[in-house]
Amino acid sequence: SGIRHVTGDPDRPPARVAVSMTDYITGLYGAFGATMALLAREKTGRGQYIDAALSECAFSFMEPWIAAFEKETGRLAWKVARNYETAIEGDHGYSTPALISPTGGQEKLLAWGGEHLTLHNLEDGKALWEIGDFNPEAKPNWPTVASVVVAGDTAIVPFGRADRGLPRLYGIRLNSNKMGGRGEKVWTHSDIGTFVPTPAVYRGKVYLVRDRGEIECLEPETGEVVWQDKFPRASANFYSSPIVAGGNLYAAREDGTIFVANVENGFHLLSENKIDDHIIASLAAVESRLFIRGEKNLYCFGP
Repeated sequence: SGIRHVTGDPDRPPARVAVSMTDYITGLYGAFGATMALLAREKTGRGQYIDAALSECAFSFMEPWIAAFEKETGRLAWKVARNYETAIEGDHGYSTPALISPTGGQEKLLAWGGEHLTLHNLEDGKALWEIGDFNPEAKPNWPTVASVVVAGDTAIVPFGRADRGLPRLYGIRLNSNKMGGRGEKVWTHSDIGTFVPTPAVYRGKVYLVRDRGEIECLEPETGEVVWQDKFPRASANFYSSPIVAGGNLYAAREDGTIFVANVENGFHLLSENKIDDHIIASLAAVESRLFIRGEKNLYCFGP
């Protein structure tokens, strides 16, 4: 599985235990997954796919870290621990780090997880600053799912459990004069947010598609809500992250319904189309084509 290569330190021999931990862990996860799939089939009549990747299962038993690899050789360039004390499941992370380019500065890596936002050098992974206290009440079962997005000099951090009526949304100024060039929380929402779908940024505005289809357009610097609307309701949730291209917002619901709405001047629903598939993966736009990966097929839409 290659996990041995990333254990230990880059300048020392890899650490190895006397048992095949990755194989045992993956087998255990696969057994749990098969059991839950059989239970789901008994209740709903519909089976499930079991995906137990060796790397993902092994990572779940390792310390939290962020790492960089040489793309030509796969060699580990650096690895930096991100060990934080969190509430239950607060250290579970599914978000994607973001490359940012501060005005007049070199590219940096922005990482969100473990109830902390951190900024890192790309050369050695050194943490330049960190911000915590995103969950002061220590609410349990708040993993990091939606990724952070950046609009101008403001990072938008989705957190909480919007799917359970407990949303949190933070605005972080990335280069605060008040904080000596460090990050600073400048606004907070406890009434809107998203749990799974990552927000979209388009022409200086931030667009949220919540788990149940509500939509908000925000000013990133102040957190002001410019307008609110919603897609037609259904029993299915939104897991796929939306994209905005050409003034149109594209969003896919888990039941295979794909919505297109113009958002340049408010919300104007343009179309609602249904495909015979389930959609969880996020949409991707390449030139004039839209790619959607369903549970069964990969779809391409274009002119």
